[in-house]
Amino acid sequence: MKKDYQFKINFFILSLISLGFFIGKWTISFSIFPEEDLFLKVITDSHNDSAMYFHYVKSLASLDFKNNFHPDVVSSDYIMSPIGSIIFHTFLFKIFGIKSFIILELISIFAFLLIFFLIFKQFEISDLLSILLASLMFVLPLMVSKLNILNIEEINTFANNFYNLRFPRPLVSQLYFFLFIYILIISSSDNILKIKYLLPLSVIAALSLSSFFFVFCTQLISFLIFLLIKYKKKIFNLIKHYYKNIIISCLVFLFLIAPFVILLANTNESYNSRLGIFSINLNDKIFLIKHYLLKLTRLKILILYFIIFILCYLHKKYFKKNKNIINIFLIIFISSILSPMLFIVLANKVSFLYHFNNLVVVSVFLLLIIIFLAFSIEILSKYKFPNFFQKFPILIIIIMISLYNVDFYFKNFNKINNDKGRYEKNKIIKLIKKNNKLDIENSNLLSFDNEILIWSILNNIKYLKILDGTFSIKDDHLTETDLIEVFKFLKLKKENFIDFLANKKKGYRYINSDARQIFWQKYQANSLFTYMNSDDFEKETLDFIKSSSPFYAHQFAIPRFEMKRLINKFDLIKNKENFYPDIVVINLENNILNNYKLNMVKYCRAFKGNYYSLYFAKNYCQ
Repeated sequence: MKKDYQFKINFFILSLISLGFFIGKWTISFSIFPEEDLFLKVITDSHNDSAMYFHYVKSLASLDFKNNFHPDVVSSDYIMSPIGSIIFHTFLFKIFGIKSFIILELISIFAFLLIFFLIFKQFEISDLLSILLASLMFVLPLMVSKLNILNIEEINTFANNFYNLRFPRPLVSQLYFFLFIYILIISSSDNILKIKYLLPLSVIAALSLSSFFFVFCTQLISFLIFLLIKYKKKIFNLIKHYYKNIIISCLVFLFLIAPFVILLANTNESYNSRLGIFSINLNDKIFLIKHYLLKLTRLKILILYFIIFILCYLHKKYFKKNKNIINIFLIIFISSILSPMLFIVLANKVSFLYHFNNLVVVSVFLLLIIIFLAFSIEILSKYKFPNFFQKFPILIIIIMISLYNVDFYFKNFNKINNDKGRYEKNKIIKLIKKNNKLDIENSNLLSFDNEILIWSILNNIKYLKILDGTFSIKDDHLTETDLIEVFKFLKLKKENFIDFLANKKKGYRYINSDARQIFWQKYQANSLFTYMNSDDFEKETLDFIKSSSPFYAHQFAIPRFEMKRLINKFDLIKNKENFYPDIVVINLENNILNNYKLNMVKYCRAFKGNYYSLYFAKNYCQ
């Protein structure tokens, strides 16, 4: 009875803390834009590029994986969807609509705090101290980024990838990683082959595989290492004894990943290339492994490994408690190092390999944090502290929540308040919704603005000629044709099209945001991958590409022969006479698209601002 009461108290405290971390962001948003369209609010205020994944939720909620938003072409392929990380959002989206994204942001914060509270409770410390440490873990990325005055790359990687509110990764997918670690910890003093452990692990593994397979690879290797270390030669006898549990768990795993596998098997090559999924041969594998081993054997990395080894050795030799917990995090760390090598060896296709590096960094930091905590707890346990210190965690938590919200306020209030483009988008959406002549769900909208496109998809607009390359299953031929037809419709010239495609070096990399929006990873360019393995680039561009890491996925450059083909295609395609979208939204900040000209016999301008213009077809002018 006392345990239940204490659990309720802890649940209540964690709920209040979650609300404290959650409320500042949305309070600012609703106070500045109280009457804003809720879809646009969630799209704009979701963490970083979260909204780029909202269309997956919409397709799963509608069970429509073939939609290419084209009036003339019906797709027979499926869009690949990270089902494991969007399933909860999809379920609540069906019930609560767009509000579900806000609700699940709060629930995710609570889930993070609860998981780490349960992990820290394994150190046999007080509930309040465990809650404090869990809260500290939530704000840790913010703290280390603020303290990283030397701009150390690994610290930035940890801050960006450990945990934040970016949907669906790491908001959801990283919770599977942490929950997996917790189950390993609690099963380390028991038998992990019991159904109460195996079944949750199979569910977590399935959700991880169908959301972020880099985490799944580390989980799988960690599980196997755990079994070998814990049971050694007994493992085969235990497998025989618990074979029913293993079969049940495997069946559950296969059942849960089946939808993801079906979608994966029925997507097309064009979509795979836009997602950066490329085939590799033996030479590619050797090149990647060599590059990875070189990164692992840099001096600063070797020093770090030595420090970790010394710390683990000292704790094992001189301290009695919490060895199992440290061992679990050590297994996670070792597995994160092994997983990319094993994956490269076994896989025939790869994508976004830098995520493996990010996971290694996260695992290193977690291990060091846990070792430091284990040392601290055992040393401090020898001293007695006044009763006042038992309430000290509450004060620290209140200060953390306050500073977290204050930091968000100073970093974002002026940015949100002065976002004139957002004010204009709100006006545009209000005009579209108020147009009684329009049947939105059967209308055809043209825009290059991703936020407008996401809003359109969530609001069931039927036809979208231009789409971000990840939003639909359109094949390359149709994608290119639609892009050129839109350029012709807007009366943009060949020079504008060439500028739209041109390879441009911005900052530390080659990137063209305009063309990349359409083609994404198809024209990824680094020392291993270029389009069709081509070296047909300007010398300066090629030299830069060849010096880029093969793990460097977000670099974009189109070979000269491919550029020539696309330009020739531009000359061959004529104006599409029957293409007249009902709604046209132009982003005036785009220097290329800003050269547009519309046939004002067929259109009227409903809004012109400094950032956007809105046009309706004459039939819908008011």
